Amino acid sequence: ALAGVPGLRLGYASGPLYASIATSRTEYAAGDTRQSNAVATWKFDIAKVGLQISRDKNGPLTGKGWLLGAWVPVGTGEILGSYSRYETTAPGNPEGKKLALGYVHNLSKRTAVYTTWARLKNGGGAAIALNGAATAPNTSSNGLDLGIRHSF
Repeated sequence: ALAGVPGLRLGYASGPLYASIATSRTEYAAGDTRQSNAVATWKFDIAKVGLQISRDKNGPLTGKGWLLGAWVPVGTGEILGSYSRYETTAPGNPEGKKLALGYVHNLSKRTAVYTTWARLKNGGGAAIALNGAATAPNTSSNGLDLGIRHSF
């Protein structure tokens, strides 16, 4: 049963820089889960790059990870790319590494079509899967998203 979810996020934006830090604690009957992250992005003339660092704690287990991403404008669209890694202190030190590439094409100010391809590689006994799918430990999975987004 969920008892409480306190959290805090602080952000800063000035010119090409955006930075934020966040932390939260979810209280369960079986123990608390703590999650924290820090994000920074910098907008250059030709692209925006970003870095996220995260740390999670659930009882005796600790997880940590990072993500490096880029947004590159192309005509009326944008190419997206990221590489991330996440590992825990569970036996075998399970880890997942993910590469993702995508494209968003703006049809109007409020409507866009998009696609994203990703590949996730597991190691150390990890069984992380893309899009909620199930996979065996130490295997890889691929995913493809296609969609349309409309803002009201």
